[in-house]
Amino acid sequence: GGAKKGRGIMHVAALVGSYLLFIILFVVCVSWLWPDFVDAAEHRQVRSIMLTLLAVQVCAEALVWYFGVYKTWVFICVLLCDGWGMLDAILRFPVVHDICSFFGLKQIGMMVMKLVAFSLGFWNIGRNLGWFILLVLCCDVSLPILWLTALPIGEDGGSHMKHDAVDIDIAVRIWRLASRPPERAAAVLRCRLRARQGVVGLAKVCPALKGAVVRLDPSLARVLRGAPEI
Repeated sequence: GGAKKGRGIMHVAALVGSYLLFIILFVVCVSWLWPDFVDAAEHRQVRSIMLTLLAVQVCAEALVWYFGVYKTWVFICVLLCDGWGMLDAILRFPVVHDICSFFGLKQIGMMVMKLVAFSLGFWNIGRNLGWFILLVLCCDVSLPILWLTALPIGEDGGSHMKHDAVDIDIAVRIWRLASRPPERAAAVLRCRLRARQGVVGLAKVCPALKGAVVRLDPSLARVLRGAPEI
C-alpha cells in the first residue's frame, strides 16, 4: 500500500513538474523570444528554426510510440499529419492563405485528425488524461501557434510580399519530383548545395572539423580559408 501510494505521489509530481516546465517554456519562448526573433530574422532562418522544431517533435512522437503510449496506426496518422500538414505549412512560409482556402482547411483538418488519432489510440486515456492533454499541447498545438504568430498577417503586402518560398502543395511537389526527371535532378543539386553549406557552417563553428571536411571534399578548402561562402 505504501509503495503504491509513493508511486502515485511521484506520478502526480512528475505530471505537475512537466506542466510547469511547459508553461515556463511556452511563456518565455512563444510570448517573448519568438516574436523578437521573427522580427529580426530572415524568412529562411525562421523556416530553419521551425523545421528543426518539427524534427524534434517527430522524434518525440516516435519515442512516445516506441514506449507504447499509443498504437502503431496512431503513429502513422501522426506522420501523415506532420508531413502534409505542418511540414507543408513551414515550407510555404511566409505565404499567407485564406482560412477558407484548401490550404487553410487542410491545416485545420490535419490538426483535428491528429487530435482524434491521439484520442482513439492513447493508452488508458481515462487514467492518464493529464499526460494526454500535455501530449496534445506539445505535439499538436505548440508548433502551429509558432507558425501562426510568425506569419505576416495584417502587414503591408500580405500574401503578395516578396519571399523565397515555393507556394505549391508538398504532395504536388513530391509527385512532380517522382514524375519529372529534370525537376528531380534540380532537387538533388539543391540538396547537395545545402549539404555543402551545412558542412561549411559546421566547420566554421567547430574549427577542429576543418581538416576532416577538406579531406572529404578538397574543393571546400578555399571556402574554409575565408573566401565567400558557396
